[in-house]
Amino acid sequence: MTKPFTSESSAKAREKSELQRELYTRKHADDDYWVDLARDAGVNLPMFYVRPSDAGVKGLLRRLKIDWNTYIEAYGWQTAEEFEKLNPKFSMRPLAGLILELWDEKRRLREACEAAATFRGLQKGAAQPKEPKYPRGVAKTRRKPLQVQA
Repeated sequence: MTKPFTSESSAKAREKSELQRELYTRKHADDDYWVDLARDAGVNLPMFYVRPSDAGVKGLLRRLKIDWNTYIEAYGWQTAEEFEKLNPKFSMRPLAGLILELWDEKRRLREACEAAATFRGLQKGAAQPKEPKYPRGVAKTRRKPLQVQA
């Protein structure tokens, strides 16, 4: 029977985690706002040292019921690798914060539209939007390991 974790794999994972802790910015100006939005949305923000990932983005979009095309239209990053290239010091936490800001903007817009319709005496219908279909192959992109830039 083989052990799931060896001392070598544990040391390698620890070294990778330490590298990420030193690489990413720890505190952001909007961090408190993102924490409040996450609480309102019922989701958890990732830690400051978590590397951006396509799976993390898609999972957060799914939980917040944000369409993939809306996300692309708002920010323009097809993959987490594109986000990393443009923002090398930013972890998954600020990316999740930006997605939460998009969610809040959509929520406020929906509430304003419902209030305007109610003011005009209109009633809300029962139609529901279709589930978004994510583009194929986004989750299959392979990223290079983090490199320390001298």
